[in-house]
Amino acid sequence: MSKKKKAKDGFFRTVFTGTWTDSKFRALTTDAQLLWLFLMTGPHTHNQLPGLYPIGAGAISDLMSESGEPWPTTRVTGALNALHDCGMVFHEKWPNAIYLPNALRYNPPDSANNIVGFINPLKDVPHGKAKDMFLLALQEHCKFRGVTDNEDYPATFNQVLKSCSGSTVAPLAAKPTKDDDRPHPLPEGVPYPLPDGVPHPLPGGVSDPVGDQQEHKQEHQQQHEKQQQQLEICPDTLHVSSPHALEAQTSVAISIPVRDGDEPILDDEITEWASLYGNVDVLQALKKMRGHWMAKPANQRKTRKGIRRSINTWLAKDHDRNTGTSSGAPLPGRDGRAQRTKEAGQRVIDELEGRK
Repeated sequence: MSKKKKAKDGFFRTVFTGTWTDSKFRALTTDAQLLWLFLMTGPHTHNQLPGLYPIGAGAISDLMSESGEPWPTTRVTGALNALHDCGMVFHEKWPNAIYLPNALRYNPPDSANNIVGFINPLKDVPHGKAKDMFLLALQEHCKFRGVTDNEDYPATFNQVLKSCSGSTVAPLAAKPTKDDDRPHPLPEGVPYPLPDGVPHPLPGGVSDPVGDQQEHKQEHQQQHEKQQQQLEICPDTLHVSSPHALEAQTSVAISIPVRDGDEPILDDEITEWASLYGNVDVLQALKKMRGHWMAKPANQRKTRKGIRRSINTWLAKDHDRNTGTSSGAPLPGRDGRAQRTKEAGQRVIDELEGRK
């Protein structure tokens, strides 16, 4: 198996990072999702056959548990049927065997010697359609790899096939013909071949997580481009995402640098802040903020969602400071402590002078 490292208590497995964004996986029930992860990482994968496991619902029920209790067989069967119906798993009830059609695509053998290592584990898998599906996928892989200076993949496949009595899969020729050459052993979007009498569960064939991931990215890009077309870019801003700015472009008074550009501040917002903080020149304070954030690296600036909270905090501090200075009340924070210390010192001086 490729990319398989020995750990202290077992092996690490290669798991596709786009699993949680795959459209078929996201449409599954929670039980089916958990079972899918179990099938890719459970102890049954020690047989070294990528995607082919001589295991049934009963054995899975004994291995999977929740709050210390094993899953009921009916629960396992329901999750297996859901995976089978969407093409992510082929479940053969008799003889008991499970095959993951895309396993070889993401866990191909590193060399011909790895394929020879399939011989003994395959002897433990009863002959059936699931085993033939695995052999057909392996045949496609070896056909593509062909004959190199050091390894003869077709001959290696025939050696494996010879050990699988009862299989209907045909052996490979010594060298693949040019008509059989392929740019990729398992092209994206092209399903693995299946034995006779085993239809694909879906018109598009077996599940293709890579294809689904690319389709998801394209949809996200199209939505992003559509949103960009709806935005009206202001002359003094790099990017406008505020809904208020879209309603009234001409009312932008100033913009504050944020992580991904500038965030516009509207006249209406300044008016509202001025009514809340009457002792603050809001526009002048915003100019100070703009200079403050312009001096900061982009990764240290506020986000678009957090910049107004920062503005509100800034204005509130200015308001409290100005209010304390004009009324003679003790100032909060550092300035307040300094004033109280000064007043206490003056009282001590007055008392000493009174004693003289």
